[in-house]
Formats: sequence, C-alpha cells, structure tokens
Amino acid sequence: MSQRVARVALPLLLGLAWVPEMGRADSQAPGSTGSSASRPTAAPTRGWHKSELYFGARLANGTLISPVAWEAFLAEVITPAFPDGLTVVQANGQMRGGDGVIRRQPTWVVVILRPVGPLEDQRIQAVISSFRGRFQGAELMHVESPVAQPQFFGN
Repeated sequence: MSQRVARVALPLLLGLAWVPEMGRADSQAPGSTGSSASRPTAAPTRGWHKSELYFGARLANGTLISPVAWEAFLAEVITPAFPDGLTVVQANGQMRGGDGVIRRQPTWVVVILRPVGPLEDQRIQAVISSFRGRFQGAELMHVESPVAQPQFFGN
C-alpha cells in the first residue's frame, strides 16, 4: 500500500477523520527496520477520546435483540453517526442488579476513537437515545476515556 493511500485509509479504518497535516512520529516502532511504512503515524495535536458503548442484547421482557435487528441498528444509526470507522465486539456481559443477583447477557461493545468536541459528543448521545428508544428496556453503558497521543501503524 502506498504511503499516501495508507495515510488516508488507515485512520478511516480505525475510526478517525483524515487530517492533511497529519505527520510522521519521530520515533520508530519497536523492532522496526527503519522504513517509513513501519513508523507510526502521529495523531493530530487536538485531543482524542475513546468512546465505549456496551449494548446489552436482552430487552426488559427477557427476549433477546435479534442479530438482524442489531445489524440494522448498526447500519442505520451507529455507522452514519461515525462513518470514519469503529470496532464492534461481541461479548458476554454480566452485572449485579440491585437485588444482588448477577445477570448475564450477550453484549455488543462498540469502540470509537474520536476527536474531542461537542459535535462528536452529540453523536454519541444520539446513538444512546436511539438505542434506548428502539430497544426499550435493553441495558446500555457508556464509557469515555481520554487518549494520550494515539499512534496508528500501517503495514
């Protein structure tokens, strides 16, 4: 993959907007041979957050959200809100309820590395609101973590 294509495609695959002033980091990845393709790409100088959304698959009535319904939600709501990329992981979640009983359920974890800003915050909130409206009673958890100096590695 050419360096120009890698500089555009890799951030898009990782859920980041391409920024023309994105430069190369001065350091090399451990064990690298020194070629520019193996050096990390420096992130833009603005702040970044990692947004994690944990979508429980069990509705309040006990039925599970179908894979077809989840894929539709992903395609219709999450992907348009974050078209530059995200990661979806299928997991098995568990939590202790107020009654002390541990509840287990299939869970989809969506991870988005995104710039800090009010527009991105609004997009996260819109995804949360849409999920709660579409899948009433399904559990959802949102976690935000600041990301210090992300680095992106190409082939």
